[in-house]
Amino acid sequence: RSKEEGKSTGGLHNPSEAQFVRLVLESMESQLQGFSVGVITPYQCQKQHLEGKLASLTGKIKLDINTIDAFQGQERDVIILSFVRANNTCSIGFLSQRQRLNVALTRARRCCYIIANLSSLKGNKDWQSLISDAKQRGRIIPLDKNVPEYCTNNIQSMIQI
Repeated sequence: RSKEEGKSTGGLHNPSEAQFVRLVLESMESQLQGFSVGVITPYQCQKQHLEGKLASLTGKIKLDINTIDAFQGQERDVIILSFVRANNTCSIGFLSQRQRLNVALTRARRCCYIIANLSSLKGNKDWQSLISDAKQRGRIIPLDKNVPEYCTNNIQSMIQI
């Protein structure tokens, strides 16, 4: 089960989410050749955690990892968002700020994957709308799915080349 963790410095990270991002990228590696990929997270601590988890992929995929704020003004073909927040109180911190949500969601030229704990996000009206839209379009991948198989079978239609 995904759970956010705090550091003594006050930063948040989510090791399960970072591992899931790695699994998704490994599953899509061959299909991502020739595309630019960005992994975006709101927290510096998660960025550092992702850099460690994804280090072996940086030579195989054109990959940039950074925070939402640092990605402002940039775009990539494929964006993977790692939102970290996973708690029982539905506290999402500055993920409730529309300007950050806007920056995060508008960085992808072709497709955007959101890796998140939906239970934590759905307490926010903006996130509720986004989650509802994704469900209606069949674009939510529950963690009980076979992620490598799902990504391999669906990446071309999701990128819409």
